[in-house]
Parts: sequence; structure tokens; C-alpha cells
Amino acid sequence: MATEMNTSKPILYWIALMAIFTSLALGAASAHAEATLAVEDLVVGGGSLVIIVILAVLVIEWIFLPFAIFGTKDKLNQLIEATNRTNILLEEIIETVGPDMKPGR
Repeated sequence: MATEMNTSKPILYWIALMAIFTSLALGAASAHAEATLAVEDLVVGGGSLVIIVILAVLVIEWIFLPFAIFGTKDKLNQLIEATNRTNILLEEIIETVGPDMKPGR
């Protein structure tokens, strides 16, 4: 259950970012058209091209974000397991060598 909460937080952040960027894009278009929003304003003009490119990049990131999150999860678990095994081996080495050979002495 804790895992579900951890994975839902980044999704909520991305939803908030998408809402902010969409409102900024619509706000810029409506300010340009004197508080009226028309389809022509979103398609025609240099500023709208920038908005379309930014939204396209955000859509691509939105699609690949879950794969990046869940892809790194297994890698992090492997690193944690390897670190735990290394710590156990280091403790065994210190025990077999004795107190005279501990680091710092």
C-alpha cells in the first residue's frame, strides 16, 4: 500500500505541471486575441508554434515517464541488495582479521 502512494505522487506532480502549462498556453493565446480564444489563434502565429512544440515535448515525456520510473525501480533494488551483501562481507573480513587491523588504527 505504501508503494502505491509513492508511485502516485510523481503522477500527480506531472498532472499539475500539465495543467499549469496548458493554462499558460491558453492564457497566452487568449491575451493575444483580446480575451477571446479561437482555433485560428492556436494554429497561426510564431508564438503558437512554440506552444505546440512545448506541448508535444510534454506529451512525449508524459508517455515515457512511467517506463522510466518503473524501469529504475528494479535497478535500485539490485543496488540495495549488492550494497547489503558487500556490507556483510566487509563485516566478516573485519571479524576474521581481528581488532588490530580495523580501519583507523
